[in-house]
Amino acid sequence: MSLSETAQAPDDQIDHVPLSATQEFLRMFDQGDEIGPFSSHYNLVMGWRVRGNLDLATLQNAFDDVVARHDSLRATIVRGEDTGYQEISPPMGAQVTVVDITGDGAEGRDRVAEEWLGDLEAAPYSVQELPHLRGVLGRFDDDDAVLALIAHHTASDGWSLQLIMRDIATMSVVCGAW
Repeated sequence: MSLSETAQAPDDQIDHVPLSATQEFLRMFDQGDEIGPFSSHYNLVMGWRVRGNLDLATLQNAFDDVVARHDSLRATIVRGEDTGYQEISPPMGAQVTVVDITGDGAEGRDRVAEEWLGDLEAAPYSVQELPHLRGVLGRFDDDDAVLALIAHHTASDGWSLQLIMRDIATMSVVCGAW
């Protein structure tokens, strides 16, 4: 399956834009296999501890807002022989899931959180599936959790993922998620 087979909207609703310099660099090295930069293993995972009651609907809205404002999270990379481009799909909902990560009591939660984030990082996330941002809320209990952001590296880097988290946190606090 080629990367261009993932368009999420009819052609008349998709914007075609040039690849960024980083995406063009990655395209030169990609062989279309499962170890290249467009593979399902080329992802970033970052986690933040969240304390207190959290409104999941507001958190979901914050994720959806970020996806709507950042084209790179809705971009399908089309690899051509000589040049490539991005197809930007219309805004769509982000996947936010909640899982139980109860551990060995309060003192062992940091270790459990690190192991859980490592498991998330090792899992494949298809570059074919848009948007390129996912959220997973790992709950220890109702007042203690870890919020993990997962993004494909063609759409984000460590610095921008921190800015995305800042946006999500700001919108969540302003709208009363926590």
